[in-house]
Amino acid sequence: MIAAASAVLIAATLIAPAAAAANPTSPAGSESAGASKVEPADPDGPQGPGRSPVAGLDDRAGRDNPDSIYREGKTDGFQPLTDDSLSDTAAEKLGNADTRLLQQAQASKKKSVTVLMLARKGATEDVVAAVEKAGGTVGSVTGKVGYVRATVPTDSVTTLAGLRSVAAIDLNRTYKIPGPDLGAAGARTAATKAAGPTAPGANTPADNPYLPINETGAEAFVKDNPAWDGRGTVVGVLDTGVDVEHPALQTTSEGKPKIVDWVTETDPVTDRDGSWVRMSTTKTGPTFSYLGKTWTIPEGTFQFGVFYESATVGSDFEGDLNRDGDTRDFYGVLYDPTTHRIWVDGNNNQDLTDETPMAPFAVDRQAGHFGSDDPATPQNERIPYVVEYRDNVDLSPLGGSNVGKTANYVSIGLPVASHGTHVAGITAGTSMFGGQMHGAAPGAQIVSARACTWGGGCTQAALTEGMIDLVANRHVDVVNLSIGGLPALNDGSDVIAALYDKLIGHYGVQIIIAAGNDGLGTNTVSSPSVAGKAISVSASVSSDTWWAGYGSKVATKQGIFGFSSRGPAENGALAPQVSAPGAAISSIPMWLSGEAVPEAGYSLPAGYGMANGTSMAAPQVAGAAALLLSAARASSLTVSSAALKTALTGTADPIPGVPTVAQGAGIIDTVAAWKQLSAGINTHELTVSAPVCSSLSGLLATPNTGVGIYNRCLPTEGGQVTGAQKTYKVSVTRTSGVAGNVVHQIGWIGNDGTFSARAAMPLQLGKATDITVTATATTSGVHSAILTIDDPATGGIDQFVAVTVLATKPLAKPDYAVTSSGTLGRTGTTSLLVPVPEGVEALQLTLGGLADGSQVRALPIDPDGMPADSNASYHCYTNYTDPAKCNATARPVYRPKPGIWEFVIESRRTSPVEQNPYTATVSLQGMSFDPGTVTVDKVTMNSPAKVGSTGTNTFGPAIAHVATGEIGDVRNLFSTVSQGEITSNMLYVPRQTTRLDVTLTPRDAADLDFYVYFNGRPIGQSPTTGDSPEHIVIDDPQPGTYFIVVAGVAVPGENVTFDYHQEMYSKGLGTITPKSDAKYTVATGQSMPVDGTMIVSARQLTKDPIVGRVRVANEYGTIIGAADVTIATVDVPKLDLVAWAPPFVGAALNESGVVAGDRQYNSRMTPTIWTAADGFTNLDLAGGRYGSALDLNDGQIAVGIATDSALHYLPAQWAKDGSLTVLGVPDWRPYSSGYATAVNNKGVVTGFSEAIVKESDGKNHSYSDGFVRTTDGTFSKLAHLSSDLTGTQPRAINDAGMIVGASRTDGHAPHAVAWDATSGVVQDLGTLPGQNSAQANDVNASRTVVGTSGDDAFVWTEAGGMQRLADYGYNATGEKVTDDGWILGTVELFPDVAVSAMWDPQGRLWDLSGMVPLSAGDRFTPTYSFDINDHHQLMVYGEGGPNAAWSSSVMLRIPAGLGN
Repeated sequence: MIAAASAVLIAATLIAPAAAAANPTSPAGSESAGASKVEPADPDGPQGPGRSPVAGLDDRAGRDNPDSIYREGKTDGFQPLTDDSLSDTAAEKLGNADTRLLQQAQASKKKSVTVLMLARKGATEDVVAAVEKAGGTVGSVTGKVGYVRATVPTDSVTTLAGLRSVAAIDLNRTYKIPGPDLGAAGARTAATKAAGPTAPGANTPADNPYLPINETGAEAFVKDNPAWDGRGTVVGVLDTGVDVEHPALQTTSEGKPKIVDWVTETDPVTDRDGSWVRMSTTKTGPTFSYLGKTWTIPEGTFQFGVFYESATVGSDFEGDLNRDGDTRDFYGVLYDPTTHRIWVDGNNNQDLTDETPMAPFAVDRQAGHFGSDDPATPQNERIPYVVEYRDNVDLSPLGGSNVGKTANYVSIGLPVASHGTHVAGITAGTSMFGGQMHGAAPGAQIVSARACTWGGGCTQAALTEGMIDLVANRHVDVVNLSIGGLPALNDGSDVIAALYDKLIGHYGVQIIIAAGNDGLGTNTVSSPSVAGKAISVSASVSSDTWWAGYGSKVATKQGIFGFSSRGPAENGALAPQVSAPGAAISSIPMWLSGEAVPEAGYSLPAGYGMANGTSMAAPQVAGAAALLLSAARASSLTVSSAALKTALTGTADPIPGVPTVAQGAGIIDTVAAWKQLSAGINTHELTVSAPVCSSLSGLLATPNTGVGIYNRCLPTEGGQVTGAQKTYKVSVTRTSGVAGNVVHQIGWIGNDGTFSARAAMPLQLGKATDITVTATATTSGVHSAILTIDDPATGGIDQFVAVTVLATKPLAKPDYAVTSSGTLGRTGTTSLLVPVPEGVEALQLTLGGLADGSQVRALPIDPDGMPADSNASYHCYTNYTDPAKCNATARPVYRPKPGIWEFVIESRRTSPVEQNPYTATVSLQGMSFDPGTVTVDKVTMNSPAKVGSTGTNTFGPAIAHVATGEIGDVRNLFSTVSQGEITSNMLYVPRQTTRLDVTLTPRDAADLDFYVYFNGRPIGQSPTTGDSPEHIVIDDPQPGTYFIVVAGVAVPGENVTFDYHQEMYSKGLGTITPKSDAKYTVATGQSMPVDGTMIVSARQLTKDPIVGRVRVANEYGTIIGAADVTIATVDVPKLDLVAWAPPFVGAALNESGVVAGDRQYNSRMTPTIWTAADGFTNLDLAGGRYGSALDLNDGQIAVGIATDSALHYLPAQWAKDGSLTVLGVPDWRPYSSGYATAVNNKGVVTGFSEAIVKESDGKNHSYSDGFVRTTDGTFSKLAHLSSDLTGTQPRAINDAGMIVGASRTDGHAPHAVAWDATSGVVQDLGTLPGQNSAQANDVNASRTVVGTSGDDAFVWTEAGGMQRLADYGYNATGEKVTDDGWILGTVELFPDVAVSAMWDPQGRLWDLSGMVPLSAGDRFTPTYSFDINDHHQLMVYGEGGPNAAWSSSVMLRIPAGLGN
């Protein structure tokens, strides 16, 4: 039989081997302690330089000796990433989120990063100089507001952050473009199966529930004041770009152009935005050749570049701009840097003389087009674009030869998504559907500013510089931003929020920002909407819109969408401040088909779609602001940005029953706001200082102090205790107005009776005065209100102060649980607060008491205000399809961070019942063990051993049982880190890993930060502060490369040494099964036996112990604790030694102990046989140069390949005496080569022949045809699996004539197959689940097949089909199988570190790297498996061997009793 992974069976063409290399020196003792090395290939082994890939298991032999990875002395796996000291000031400026980004950049060895900085007043030039001194490149500077963007060496960031001239610094990041999140499409539910809503159309009036501008008063305002409909104002839409040819965005209500400017705000270099075309070459007309094409251009010299449509792959265009069915088109772009004229080859005919020269859109509103429209379709296939240029762009951030160079760029202005067009329509659309339906301000004009890329994100730099551009250069009156993100510390201290405040203050342009879609929990409001001077908007929804847009009948007239982010900001600030409708049917680009609105039961025409989000709420407010500014200008009234915010906030209509953290002051009322504005607003400027107590409040600019009251602390740590009274002092200072005292009235918005304060207080100019706020929360939960401070003489409320407390009681026995029962109307929400102390293993959520079919869910929010689960509108409802298959009625939160957790309970809009009863309970779960660690001195690999402990319940009652446990390996390392230094270690997590448990312990007092990164983001962070051990646990981690990052936060002295302890648990290492399935009802303090049987299936690769966890689960399957197990020694059984042999490559081992293969002989790959008694006997080549025996039967007939005079491989057969017969190839095609891959004991040979044939179509076609050759020399065909004839390769045959190998499907995927040797009929054995390919390598007498599928070894039987063989989480191959079911192959111990292995008939895995008997001082690691026979003899090749050999082969025997 053939060696399973032979490259000969994979290669279509073969290369003759080079001369053998000289024998290298033995590596024994050559490796220094702590160093890793890659040893050169063994010249006599499978990877030898003198060996052709013909029979070579190149894909199986590991590159590294696994023993060398853990050689004694290799203890420090951490490498320092930077030597910069991170001062306290630098750390505070960077903050937690940016520190993480920096650490990841350093861990991934990025040479440079882009930073955004705000300079202190008058220090902008100093910051620029500091960047240049650090070797960075300045990309953008706006001196008026002190903004600097730069690309700087990664290791210089902390130095820059520590400069006094730098007030704030952020690393550039990307915000995701918000999606519509309308939920799963499908039939309307029982709640709405009656006559459904109708679709909007040309007859829809302006007052409608589809785009409900009536709910903000905008419709009434325009109706009563038609000349104040936004005309005279310009709204900036900083978003994904707007379709310039959408019918609803062509003209204002008075006929002026709707879109007056269209700009791309991304950076051509640092944002890597493919819409920017680098003018990379100079060309002279009238013709030239470029990229294989001849181009025609006007006479003269121009700059030229190419725009590739494939750049748009991540967008609605899907990479096919001209709609011709491919993504391969590219368009020439011509630029005259003197006149700034631009030509784009939109018709793609390489002739730019037939294109009209273009200028930026603001000049004369020019638009070009890609493709042509198909009049038979409703959408427009003719895609409009605009152009823009940037000259002298610094290329230095690209590095290398680009440093110091500049280039001109031209932008092809296209929307990257429908989001911006939808937002623009809500803001100022006109005549939607060709009728009366319009946006909030139909008379307003728009500037479209694209800050997002086709990759689906918007960088912070583009959102920052785009806002600067709009406010400072584009003459807008108000800006809408419907993009943002939720940072851990959402206190408005990041650069983008601080800059927005500066822009508003300096230019007086109000910025309206969506609050974010991370609700429902407290403190989920996004940045930059937390900017103090901006207006943050939450998303309201009315019963009318629920019906019109969702087909859902909701009793509550007004509410807040569940996705809408809640306040306050981390510093207690009021955000959101107001609400507006958060769902709308509006414009989308005309090249998109009309969207379906599935829950409402109708579809929309091309160019219109429905979306929901705070993205849709913000433009309602931006449009209302345009109406107010339009009215003010028409009335010769000057309105400041502050007055506009005061009017919109102070006149908003509160939604009954909705807390202020969700709605702010309420839904804006445009009519009332104008009434207040027109009367005049001249409020005092007040500064506020208020107490903040939360898990992050110590990180605020002034620790534990903000601009509003926010208390989320545990009841035992200063938090608000349910039923108890607590006072809070708010310090207020008046900084403007007349001298002396001015009496201000104190009032409340949204107070549920929890809060009280005096009715009035005098405020003296420049002097702080305290207001005492008393909170008495009679019920547990979130209590919020807005404290108003108002001088009645100023014509508006002077100050709005958010007041938020989360009231709880300490949990205690016997229940340690919080329960909430009630009824939610459709779309209703409520919250359940859970105070979580230290030491809790899990929070157990249960949701019951539900009505039939009711759709209810509970989502957890952690103490930092970060959602601990997805809040997507389809996720984890009862009786609603969830792709994640979440258990909505019982699920855990493991190892919850101590603090107040919030579980938000919500009824879905599609629930078939209007009233949805529920009972939600969250209980604390945990268990202690005696002994806490069970120590086992020694176990034998794959042999059972008993372990036991006693578990005592430490929290809420449970019905508990011993669950299946887990086995892990240990790695102990140490390293050092200094103050501000960051060090990291790379870790590969294999498949089947169930738990990654890492602990960091400083040897001396020091505060270290500890993170685990995966795929560029932190997925684990230790919550510990101070000098305590840092601990991170990740359950079921995804396989792949991780980085362990350690940062010195507070390190006294030169540095501190820390110990790193890692436990990685995997199903591949073994298991612990329960002694019994008994269930125990355990109350707090009660105990139960925790007993199991342990089997370890892996050997120790270091001197560290093997560990285990005997786990205990409750009745819901939640793990509530585990007894630790430490195994000092794993005893590995030894195989019987038959004989050592020099290194060679074996392919087959027959029942007489004869091995066939090839070896290097006279620098040639020579076919050979080997026996323990006689050693090597070369087989005849009859004058040929190379050959290899690939299989051998019990009659010692060998088959394989031998070369002819042209060095083509041909099927060969050798008799017992070694004489050669060239079998030749079939005459079915003009084959150039062939391979005899296997022979059975009846002398039947199988193999395949290869040909490359030029067919009638003029093209060369490859063929690989399988054959059977009988003893009379007759060739018979083996069928291909499909029409793909290129990959058929038989590999093994049994005496019954069953042949196995591989053949390709019509999708060109190789599948494991079996053939009948008589008929040639093929059977598809398939692949393992989740794998795309498979190959069968061997078959035994009972038709059991082994092979490899994807990265996994498999065994196939007729009864059980294809089953995966055990491995260690890395790649494995199944190569050979005996008649009694022993399987030989390889497994990887680490990526690319493969060793020989076998599986017993019970399926247990045996790592042979520790099972070869060796003499003292010898080492040997088997890396390549030859074969195993039915006498249980097996032969392998490996590195090392007796007498300090470089490499060896060895025959072994499985001892009797092993595997029983």
